[in-house]
Amino acid sequence: MHPIYGSKTYRDFLAKELDSEHFGRGARAELAEYLGVQNSFISQVLSGKQNFTLEQTIRLAQFLSLKDPERDFLLLLVSKERSGSQELKEYYQHQIKRRLESKNEVQNRVSREVRKIGEQELTEYYGSWHTPAIHMLLKNSKIRDLNEISRLLSLEPRLVRESMDDSKSAEKIRAAVLKTIEECDPIIRDAGDEEVHTLLFDFYKIA
Repeated sequence: MHPIYGSKTYRDFLAKELDSEHFGRGARAELAEYLGVQNSFISQVLSGKQNFTLEQTIRLAQFLSLKDPERDFLLLLVSKERSGSQELKEYYQHQIKRRLESKNEVQNRVSREVRKIGEQELTEYYGSWHTPAIHMLLKNSKIRDLNEISRLLSLEPRLVRESMDDSKSAEKIRAAVLKTIEECDPIIRDAGDEEVHTLLFDFYKIA
């Protein structure tokens, strides 16, 4: 999970990012120049005396190379701090809570489905590189000949035959993950966290 989701305020998150090895020394000055502000303004923001505007927050997300879901969450954190009333602050706090709950629910559903598959079955399937590779070839090409697959992957025909026979594990794993994606689709659209599941979906689309 991205560090921003574990931060109480955007200032905590930003301070840790700027002090991390990824940026190194001079990060605050670089950020100030990127945003077109004085170095002192960055210090005031981090100390709680100032807030970024929403326009500056978009630029900040670009500076930090945040993906869309993390950028949106950053906007919520900043909007909460900029709120002019307790009612508005509570509104943004509720939105932040919903986003975190949705993200956790997505991760929990994936974990539950993976546990259903069984650790031993997963280990057996992914224990060697050639089994998934052979199944990918069978799914995405017209190649069905054992000898041709053996030649393309530089494998003994015996190994290819065993992997071709062992298709149940592949289908079970694929079905479990796709089922999770389907069930989590409404949460993904609501929370904007589709990148996690897009990776899984693309993998099995290839597979």
